[in-house]
Amino acid sequence: MVVKRHLQFLSTMPNNSRQGRKQSGFVVPVTKGFDTLEAAVTFFYDNSQAMTMVLELRGVNQSDFELPVSLTAILHPFRKESQVWHTGTAHDLVFDRHPRKDFADKGFAYMEELVSRSILTMWLTAASKNTSGADFSLRQKRFPVPAFVSDAMFLTLKLQLTLLMVLSFMMSVFIQTKNVLYEKEFRIKETMRLMGMSLIAFWSSWFCTCFFFMMPVIFLFTLVLKVDFKGDGALLKYSDPTVILVLLFCYGMCVVSYTLMITCIVNKGNEGVIVSGFFFLLEYVPFEIIYQRAHELDRFSKLVSCISFNVAMGLANYNTLRREARSMSLGSVL
Repeated sequence: MVVKRHLQFLSTMPNNSRQGRKQSGFVVPVTKGFDTLEAAVTFFYDNSQAMTMVLELRGVNQSDFELPVSLTAILHPFRKESQVWHTGTAHDLVFDRHPRKDFADKGFAYMEELVSRSILTMWLTAASKNTSGADFSLRQKRFPVPAFVSDAMFLTLKLQLTLLMVLSFMMSVFIQTKNVLYEKEFRIKETMRLMGMSLIAFWSSWFCTCFFFMMPVIFLFTLVLKVDFKGDGALLKYSDPTVILVLLFCYGMCVVSYTLMITCIVNKGNEGVIVSGFFFLLEYVPFEIIYQRAHELDRFSKLVSCISFNVAMGLANYNTLRREARSMSLGSVL
């Protein structure tokens, strides 16, 4: 419960601490009191741009004119990303090549210092004791991280690698679907069956043919990801090229199997191109949703989502880039 009458005491702060906050670029926002946390939440929905943090005081009664000793102070920082007040996910669990941002970047540590100093000052004043005990210093130090290279291309890969793969293989999906349906549309398949060709031979020949024409794209992707063209390091520096090649081979077989499945459903070539392209892109859409919560999903949920081969490839890229950010090889954990 945040009591209005206590806000004037919480705005009291030693001068040296104020100077430190000004040097760091943090400005204490204007305070506003609420009788209950629910009232603060209601005000937030009407004035979300004006509220940056909420201080909740538990153990305070409406009739209290001084803060009790058994007091619990809770800070609720507002995060624009999720539109809520919380500290549970202040730091993302996904590792990156750069140092993490700490609470000082968001003003949380300085507000925590402000509240702690103010409460100590109030308690010492009420006990008629020297308030110098509340004049403590705030020191912060970033958590040590390994040496890293700031690479803008790595951020692009992290966000767009799977989409680039989907768009690159889409033309192969169009061509393969139309070629197979050409034989089906003009009854060439039935003619070959009358001549004695079995279905296993027919589908196996088309699978090998489509996969053969897809192999240059797979090798090209592997080269682009692993070859150091400018001397600044490869895009995937630590991952084993054999593992990347195997992943792309598996993805290529899934794409070929998908095109052959579409040809069993559609009879016309032009219709097959539209249907195959539409569902091929549609299978990628769930990955954009799963990617945001991938580190929170359990093993079973990830396995179920991998029914879609585009989502499976996206999660493979996600794990590869996550280990690349930690300077780890994907091949070392498989």
